[in-house]
Amino acid sequence: PLENLPKSIREIGLVGCNINDKVGQELIKKIHCLPNLSMICVENNNFSENIINELRQYKLDNPHVLIIF
Repeated sequence: PLENLPKSIREIGLVGCNINDKVGQELIKKIHCLPNLSMICVENNNFSENIINELRQYKLDNPHVLIIF
C-alpha cells in the first residue's frame, strides 16, 4: 500500500500495473508528502485525464521531479 512508502523514497515505478484512478488519487496524495522524490514512472496504467492533469500540475509545482506517464 502507498501509505507505507517511506518519506526517504526517491523513485516510484508503477509501470504497466493496471492501476486505476482510485490508486492514482492515493498516489497523488502521497507524493505531496515525499520530500526526496525525484522520479515517478506510471506509464501504461488506466488513469483518466483527470489523474493525468493532476500529475501534470504536480510536475509544474515540482519541476525537479521527473514524471513519465
